Amino acid sequence: MAKRRKIKKNKKWFKIHVVVDLTSKQVMEYNLIREKREIGYSFRNIVEGLFSKFKSLNGDLESML
Repeated sequence: MAKRRKIKKNKKWFKIHVVVDLTSKQVMEYNLIREKREIGYSFRNIVEGLFSKFKSLNGDLESML
C-alpha cells in the first residue's frame, strides 16, 4: 500500500513515496524524490511527521481492503 504526498520546501516541489505495512502499522519504505534523484533517508523526520497523519487513515485503508 503506497501513498504519495507533496510538500513544499524552498519553493520546490518534492514527491514522497511511502510504503506502509498495515498489519504492523509501520513505515516499511520511504523515498524522497526530486528531479528523478532519490534523496532518501536524510528526510526521515519529514516522513515520520507524515506517518503520524497516516495513522488516522489506517482505519479507512483497512476498511477498503
